[in-house]
This record gives sequence, structure tokens and C-alpha cells, in this order.
Amino acid sequence: MDRLIVQTSFGPLHVVGRLYADRRRPALLAVGGAFPPDDFLHDLVDKHPHANVIVGTLPGMHSPAFDFHRPADYAAAFDELIGALLPTQPVVAYGVSTGCLVTLGLRAPNVVRQIAQEPFLNTRDLWPFIANSQERLVGNPGNRPLADFFEAIFGIGPKPRGAGRHRPQHRLRPGGGAVRPPGPRRGAGGGKRRGRLTRSNR
Repeated sequence: MDRLIVQTSFGPLHVVGRLYADRRRPALLAVGGAFPPDDFLHDLVDKHPHANVIVGTLPGMHSPAFDFHRPADYAAAFDELIGALLPTQPVVAYGVSTGCLVTLGLRAPNVVRQIAQEPFLNTRDLWPFIANSQERLVGNPGNRPLADFFEAIFGIGPKPRGAGRHRPQHRLRPGGGAVRPPGPRRGAGGGKRRGRLTRSNR
């Protein structure tokens, strides 16, 4: 599917889907996880022909990366998307894996339901993913956006870490949203693009 680029104050979001002019028709907003296939969740558009459906990716996944990586800021960008494209429609937010860090952090008042598929509570015990991530980093030594993404979102560096050194960067809290570590907020307002974390033909 061709992608629509929604320019938020944080950076561009690339999405696919279907929108109706009817402002009361319900909507589904889906956000996939890290390193998905190019067409991940696109089947939802045809499976829900009578609803508004928007399928998005994390910044950098088949799209330009933001110049910062915080789930709360990703969520704020998608809140802006909801305000622009789905301002009055009741929205069901559907997150998959890392995408749950975004959808559970949404604050748009018209998000009426949450679906979280395979959310992780921390990254400490995800040893297959940690090993795979370190292989990606070793194979892409000059990809600064990729390194920033793994460090900020998962606390993963290019070299194996001992159990005492690896720490989860984000936890999911029962009320929804991501608990993020303290630190200065970066990127709000400018939203510079710093390349891509994944290769895309789009």
C-alpha cells in the first residue's frame, strides 16, 4: 500500500489505511513493533471495511527516524495524528509488542478502547531479542539512529552486557502508558529526520 506521510511537530509518521468522510464512524489505529515486515498489519484495512483504519509504524521502521527515541514522544506524535485525521471518531488503539509502548501512552480523549498484543513488561529477560539486537548493531556499526533506538527503547548496546548492566528502559504500568526514565525531553518542536533504522522500498 502507498503510505500517507503525516507531519507532526515531532517528525513524520508514515501510515496506510482507509478514512471515511463520516466523522462518527469508529476507527482502528494499529501500531506495530520493532523491525516488522513492510506490510505488517496492512490486512486490517480489508478486514474492517466499514471502519476507519490507520496502520502506523514506529518512527524509523520503513520510514524516517525521529532524531530522538522516547515512547512518550512517539505517543504524543500519534496523538497529533489522531487530532488531525480522527478528531471526533471513537478510536480503538491496537498495539503489537513494542507498539504497545506507543498505544498505551496515547492521551487523545476519543481513544475508547485499548488492545495490547504481546506487550513486554521489561526487557531484562528477552535474551533472544537482546542477542538479535546486538547482532544488528554489530552488523551496522555506523548506523547512529539504530544505536540510539536500541539504547533508548531497550537499553541494549552493541556488546553483550552482564545481568547487572542491562536495565529495562521502559516498563508498562497498569493504567496504560510507558514509565520512562528521567531526563531532558528532546525533539519536541523540530522533529528532524536522522535516516532510517530499516530499509524500505517506499
